[in-house]
Amino acid sequence: MEDLKIERYSQQRAAFEDRAISGLQDGYTLEQLQKMLDAQLRWPKEKSWEEAKALRTRLDLLLMHSMMLRSETTRSAELPDFSSLDLPNEGEPTFAVILTQNKGKTIDQAESGNSSTTRYNGFLRAKTALACPVGALAQWLVYRWDVSDEEPPNFADRSSWYTAKIIPGDLKTPGEEMSSQTEAKWVDRTFDSIGFVSSKVLHTMRKSVSRLMDFLELPWDQVKPLLLTLSNSPLVRFCLCYIPY
Repeated sequence: MEDLKIERYSQQRAAFEDRAISGLQDGYTLEQLQKMLDAQLRWPKEKSWEEAKALRTRLDLLLMHSMMLRSETTRSAELPDFSSLDLPNEGEPTFAVILTQNKGKTIDQAESGNSSTTRYNGFLRAKTALACPVGALAQWLVYRWDVSDEEPPNFADRSSWYTAKIIPGDLKTPGEEMSSQTEAKWVDRTFDSIGFVSSKVLHTMRKSVSRLMDFLELPWDQVKPLLLTLSNSPLVRFCLCYIPY
């Protein structure tokens, strides 16, 4: 494997491959993020794209950004995985939105659902409404149940909403998971809308946020568990919420 890596490196240099790929510059800034989010809200008018796709992709991008999630986590997340948590010492009534995760790339499926492997990811509202994941979630749910033809869930019957995906591929089948190809297509279309280029698509959010945390000089003992995905502490995984937008 080491020989293959050395050979690949030699080929990259011989082909004059762009050395900025996967480097420090390969990621978006907060200003670029806000431009992408603004462009998404303009899609239905300017591009004649479905409003549902714009709102769904906007929420997807903000979930991956605010909680540093892998794309498979947002695709598989279901409505009952989300809950609110009151934060009593914030000076005014404040709540966090919590995503409970017990399956994923770094969680042993043989132990899925075990309390020792459950991870808690959370986000708060942002100063800027445009970049607020709480607002994006609210807009998406209002669109689904008040604007589109999707039947609102009956919360008195768990079977009517426990399998509903937070970002399904089609609102006509809310229990079916969106494909990674569809997700990548719309995220890539978001990048194209402002001329942003990255060597990654669905992994760009995790990569960009890790760089932003370093630039903001967040303590390494908070950053490292997030990057390695080793910590189960909801307090540690909340550090992304305090990035100023």
